[in-house]
Amino acid sequence: MFQLPAPYTLGNAARTLSSIRSPFFFSTNLSIGKDFVLSNKYEAMKLELRLEAENAFNRPVFGTPDTTVGDPHFGVINYTALGPRQTQLAFKFSF
Repeated sequence: MFQLPAPYTLGNAARTLSSIRSPFFFSTNLSIGKDFVLSNKYEAMKLELRLEAENAFNRPVFGTPDTTVGDPHFGVINYTALGPRQTQLAFKFSF
């Protein structure tokens, strides 16, 4: 049980506690691309297609627990540290 020490005194808890920590963090970012060469006898042209995804598998990444002693939400995680999946599709034409 955690409690605030008396005023103007130091507490006896260690600086770091293994029982109070953030959950495991795991996120996957993916990128897929394909180049197409389009040419005629006068000039070469290239078309590039890319698909990028941040947090591709849409796993939640939870934030850190509330560490304010005396707060009614002590030890509770109230937010996610990473947003939902974001994707981007791009075309690039070079000539």
